This record gives sequence, C-alpha cells and structure tokens, in this order.
Amino acid sequence: MPVVGRSFGVAHWNPLSDDPAWVLNVGGEELEAVHGMVWNDIHELQGDVRIPMTPEQHAPWVPHICLAYSREDLLTQMEKRVGHDIEFDRLRVVFSGDITDIPLDAGTTAAGTPIVLPGTLPPSGGVEAALEEVARRAVRQGS
Repeated sequence: MPVVGRSFGVAHWNPLSDDPAWVLNVGGEELEAVHGMVWNDIHELQGDVRIPMTPEQHAPWVPHICLAYSREDLLTQMEKRVGHDIEFDRLRVVFSGDITDIPLDAGTTAAGTPIVLPGTLPPSGGVEAALEEVARRAVRQGS
C-alpha cells in the first residue's frame, strides 16, 4: 500500500545560493513511520557492515518535495499545491549515480505474483533485503 502524506506548506530553501529550491513541505504519521523503519534497517545493515556508511544527514529530517530550482518568486504558483494528499509508492536509493527504486507495495497479479515496476527491485525480502542488494551493486561498481 502506498504511503500517504499531506502537503502543508511551501518553502524557499537556500535562497542566497546559485540554485535555490522551492519545496513543498509534506508531513504525516505514515511518512514518519516509514522513515523510521528505513533508517532502522539502514543502521542495522551498517552495523553488520553489509552496506557502506551513509553520509551525515541534515537534522532535523524535513520531508519535502523539490518542485523547482529558481530565484524567481514562485510562491503564488507553489501555494496551489498545498493542502493535498500525496501518495509515495517507492523508495529511491542512489549510490554513485546508480538509481534503484524499491516499491513500497506494487501489489500482485491475479496469480499472486509480485508486480515489479521497470527499474525496480522486487519487494521479496522487504526493504532491508533490497537495500542490501543495492549496496552490493554499489560495492561491485566501486571495485
């Protein structure tokens, strides 16, 4: 089942930089729960030295969707996107430019076979198994 969040605001991040970003702030209990579960899996895998250490993350975690990189005043346009439910159906993992999408739940066919979206890993084994496979690929590429 997709994870549902809700847009609640707009922000202009890094407005003095060369590439300031207009972002849609997103929140929701489901989003917070999935974020916690994924980081628990990542920390467990790192503790077992099965995946590389992740770079230090910004704190606090602020769920958002980048809508545009611009110095222009886009506030009025962006405000139209506030107050809507947003479904997240996959987790994107990027190691050294290698992009892998892990379906949060792509569903199954009538025969009960998992649906695997193009460019994704199958959900069998859960997010932890998928993260470990992505890390194995990244390590092989780096060797």
